[in-house]
Amino acid sequence: MKALICSLIWTVLFLLFSFYSLDKFDDFAKLYTEKAESIELHIKDGDWDSAKKALDEYETSFNESKDSWYKVFNHEYFGEVSLYLDILQGSIYAKDKGMSLEQIQRIKNALHNIIENEQFDLNHIF
Repeated sequence: MKALICSLIWTVLFLLFSFYSLDKFDDFAKLYTEKAESIELHIKDGDWDSAKKALDEYETSFNESKDSWYKVFNHEYFGEVSLYLDILQGSIYAKDKGMSLEQIQRIKNALHNIIENEQFDLNHIF
């Protein structure tokens, strides 16, 4: 009986942590999606200096805050975002509007994919 109670308590704690972390990561993903959209606006306007400055701030902030999520979610997605950020850096340097906008979209998709793959859904269970 004691083992059953301990198992139930750990299960409930695990579920609560999962819901909490998913909610917090949703906020994280929305924040960085909004920041990516602001970089996108600078690129569409052709303001390359502002886009580079915003991207540098984005990269610094993202690299500092992603470390806590490495422990909870799949590392592969964070690696993809870092790769796209590096390509975006080169695209902004070359002032390639098409490639820059493509990388912004890839970053937003990668952040969305993390949420989509980690969410609680019956399709992920069965």
